[in-house]
Amino acid sequence: MAVQVVLLFVNRHQRPALKSFLMQKLQTLRPSLRPQRMLLCTWLTEIQLEQLNRCSQHTVVTKYLEAAAAAGEADSEFGNVAQEPSPDKSTEQGLEEFQNFLQVYQQDLDPTTTFKLISSHGRMKDFLFFATLLGDHVRVIKYHMERKDWQSALVCLCQQDDPELVYQHSPTLMRHEPVLAVDAWMQMKMLDPRRLIPALMRYNVRLNPSNNRQHQAIRYLQHSVTEFGNDDPVIHNYLLSLYCDVEETEHRLLQFLRGEPKHYDLKHALRLCSRQDKIEATIQVYNYMGLYEEAVDLSLEWGNLQLAQLNADAAGQSGSHQECLGKRDGADSYLERNKSEIEDSNTRRKKLWLRIAEHVFANCQPSQKQEEGEMADKLPTAEPSWSQDQLPDEHQELSQGETCSEAGVITDIRSAIKFVRQCELVMVEDILPFFPDSTLIDNFKEEICDSLEQFNTSIQMLQREMDEATRSAESIQNDIRDLRNRYGFVASDQQCDLCSQPILLRQFYLFPCQHVFHDDCLAVEMSKHVDAKTCDRIDEIRKKLQVEKRKSQRQPGARGTGNTGGVKLRQQLKAELDQHIANECPFCGDIMINLSNQMFIDMNDAEVINSWEV
Repeated sequence: MAVQVVLLFVNRHQRPALKSFLMQKLQTLRPSLRPQRMLLCTWLTEIQLEQLNRCSQHTVVTKYLEAAAAAGEADSEFGNVAQEPSPDKSTEQGLEEFQNFLQVYQQDLDPTTTFKLISSHGRMKDFLFFATLLGDHVRVIKYHMERKDWQSALVCLCQQDDPELVYQHSPTLMRHEPVLAVDAWMQMKMLDPRRLIPALMRYNVRLNPSNNRQHQAIRYLQHSVTEFGNDDPVIHNYLLSLYCDVEETEHRLLQFLRGEPKHYDLKHALRLCSRQDKIEATIQVYNYMGLYEEAVDLSLEWGNLQLAQLNADAAGQSGSHQECLGKRDGADSYLERNKSEIEDSNTRRKKLWLRIAEHVFANCQPSQKQEEGEMADKLPTAEPSWSQDQLPDEHQELSQGETCSEAGVITDIRSAIKFVRQCELVMVEDILPFFPDSTLIDNFKEEICDSLEQFNTSIQMLQREMDEATRSAESIQNDIRDLRNRYGFVASDQQCDLCSQPILLRQFYLFPCQHVFHDDCLAVEMSKHVDAKTCDRIDEIRKKLQVEKRKSQRQPGARGTGNTGGVKLRQQLKAELDQHIANECPFCGDIMINLSNQMFIDMNDAEVINSWEV
């Protein structure tokens, strides 16, 4: 029955009636009948698209006739059409009805078929509407990109969450709309800046609008580093290369180099700065790499004494920092271990300061006072045309401070000496070889006197130290002499403190604390408290002593002068054995103190632990 009704409407070209009948039929179908619903929805889509196109064509014809009537050229054949109501309102109603239909039945429509239908009718706005409705951003972005509508494409990219679409279209967008593209990227935190490097490399600052000359690649990378906290070394190295290649000044480059933490490659930074002749940045990188000599040499070559001074002082900061740590922690042993490092840093610092001194004195000229002193007897005296109060500010500074050339290099001997003496490690005798031949001794007479006074003080301190060392040596010699005459008392019935047997049965050790042990008992006891290597050495020495003792017993003349080698060997073995087992008393020394931290019961001895159970 339904088929017959449909055929009747089709044969009579009753499109509105057919549309109403199909809509009612669609509403009666169950959701489980998906093929039937899809077929009806597709047919209804075709009908509505045809109606919309017919209305659009009618609107075009109507506007043409109205324009022709206004010009007096209306054709009587179409006069009745021009008098019909304007179809604009019906077109809007039909478009709204079609869009509502797509929203309600989007799940019953096949996307591929529907897109082909809409495209075949040329309804591109409806095409975009349906794609947006389905969340098909790929089609929408592709549509805008094909029509070079870059702004609409960027808006659509910002509305979706797939970063792959951004990576795919970023090179093209960066080439045509760099400012808007960077604005969009800065709103998307999920982007990986490393994936955007190909797009950034295709960017040219000439593509910017005339009112915006900011480098957009630097802008985005800087935002990623500062705002997003990106720590990728690739991003930092690329941003560093842009600073070197694009920026004319070194201000932002230096600011980036001094940032913490440093995620860029120092060697890569050094190559870039050197290649682009970024002198101050190169010096800064040398400093971070610990290449203070290269930093000082480049500073002097550049004519910047202040930078050379800072890098020379930085060469000694590592040792000073370690010394401060040792004082803060109260670790004297730590200072002793790092004493050599501190001395090395001071030596390196002094060496760099001497290099600065050589450069400073190489540019020195005789001072004005020296020249006036040489010409005092040749020229008549005259009153100066300017008094000290009338001198301009810059002349007062030169008369009271350093004498400098136009390039800022110290040219006065006194000022040069004053500058070099800022380092407490540099003495006058160190810089004497650098003085020009025409230098008068009056220029550094005070410094020489100060140096001589320091030498005198040092000599007196050394003399006092020598006297203290002599007294200490005499005291040690007296102690050694007393030790030779030192003795102790052992009772005839005294027992070994380890085995409780009479002590006079075998060789024994008597300690100043009056503890007494047999030598073999002491060796066994001390073997418990030393490492395996020392324990093996004690056993080896004892066996060698027994062998040597048996040899001396078999050879009655072994104690004569003819067997001095065996006696020396026994003395050496005995001394080494004493060092291992008799260095301290096992009951009163560090061994007993360390044992106080150990448990009385071995936790691995289950039998002993069980015996203590109640």
